[in-house]
Amino acid sequence: MPQRARGHEKSTDMREQVIAHMKSQFGLSESQLESMMPTFIQTLGEHLDELETAVSGGDLAHIGRAAHTLKGALLNLGLGSSADTALTMEKDAKAAADGTDYAGLLDLIKTAVRPLFD
Repeated sequence: MPQRARGHEKSTDMREQVIAHMKSQFGLSESQLESMMPTFIQTLGEHLDELETAVSGGDLAHIGRAAHTLKGALLNLGLGSSADTALTMEKDAKAAADGTDYAGLLDLIKTAVRPLFD
């Protein structure tokens, strides 16, 4: 078996975990999921960009909505830990918790999902 580069291995492992989750949750075949993955990843990136825009603007209502949307996308992909972080952002923003480090929480999510974008 050929060896993979280190970064690619992590990316492939996360991708395989997402595919396994979606196969079990949605009953899709591996070939269906392989063809759909680029769209899922693109959409995830768009949700991350939207949340980043909200965070940089400091609009708590926008942060709450964007975090909620991102949370759903992350849950669909089986990325529960990152979804929990998005949930924290959503709840805090909707409660107008201005002491929350929204940028730091967003960075945690972006770091966690980065292997999908490699």
